[in-house]
Amino acid sequence: MKKPLLILSLILFVGLTAFATEVPFFSFKWFSSRSLYDQNPADVFSVNNTLGYLWFLSGQPRTVRVTPTDGSGQYEDIPIYEGERYADEKAYLHLKTGANVGFFRFSLFREKVALEFGLSAALNSIFQGFGGADNLGYDGVYFIGPQLRLFDRVSFKFGLQHYSGHYGDETLENFNKVNGELRQGIEFTRDNNLFFGLNVDILKNLHFNIEATRPMVKSWMGPAVHIPNWVLKPSNEQPAHPIVAGDEKVTAVEYPDSYEAWSVQTGLWYDFSLTNQLGLSLAAIVKFHQDGMTLHTVGAYQEENPWETEFTLGVGLVLKEPKTDFKTRINFTYHNGRTPLLNFFYQRSSYIGLTIIMG
Repeated sequence: MKKPLLILSLILFVGLTAFATEVPFFSFKWFSSRSLYDQNPADVFSVNNTLGYLWFLSGQPRTVRVTPTDGSGQYEDIPIYEGERYADEKAYLHLKTGANVGFFRFSLFREKVALEFGLSAALNSIFQGFGGADNLGYDGVYFIGPQLRLFDRVSFKFGLQHYSGHYGDETLENFNKVNGELRQGIEFTRDNNLFFGLNVDILKNLHFNIEATRPMVKSWMGPAVHIPNWVLKPSNEQPAHPIVAGDEKVTAVEYPDSYEAWSVQTGLWYDFSLTNQLGLSLAAIVKFHQDGMTLHTVGAYQEENPWETEFTLGVGLVLKEPKTDFKTRINFTYHNGRTPLLNFFYQRSSYIGLTIIMG
């Protein structure tokens, strides 16, 4: 039964795509490299190509959070560098590669209504700007799902969002060497989240967006201290929190049902055209993390604890290719919040940056 249905669906799909070229109000496109849903350029984890120079004002990442060995049931932070080595160094390099791919797009009324199914993915990394440019760490980020745009004004995005953090080889080598033993670092994973996004063009060049992610019931998550009680491990559908807590050698805790590890962000950005190839850009984004209520510490959660907040501001030049609408931004940014690497979720930093964003 399944095979005939699959064949019928394929025939119907091919027929619609062929028919689309003959109907004025309906069109179909197999591939599009530009997403229907615009991303805020101030978002550290947006999917684009970025090269940046970051100057840390506070919170230089100098420790790795690891599993305990003393039976305390609490995470430990151990130094990456020996003594005060590099303590005065503030420079880091930000490198991100990413792409948006629309697999197929259905449109009505000359794309006044458009529905697209696509994939976006990025590799985000931070390198030391000193001492040999060691890799501090790298993150994998991807989204897959449908995107809908209405009347060139409102866009919706819904699907699966993945985040996973990794330590750089030099970071692992350094902190194991300094501490004289192999230690297991705590890694940040949210695989997978449900993603909800809304983007509104308030004016022609003034954009507003709000986005939220929440773990699915069956999710791979880490660290244990962030995992809601109702999340199940996909491999055996057992409560994930106590299992991961056991792996991390920390004490399992109970959270109320109101704790769901939401992440919510909202922002504005404005592009002002000076010519058809040159413009100015202003952007701001604020992000709220419900997992910040845990203080990233076992047993520290209180219902009156606030969500952790961070923000990023950006101002810069926009260089545009008129024929393709491809944009390159040269931004001056200020960030106050989590260090922009997932595995350093516990480390708050502030920095100023000069970044080139392409795409």
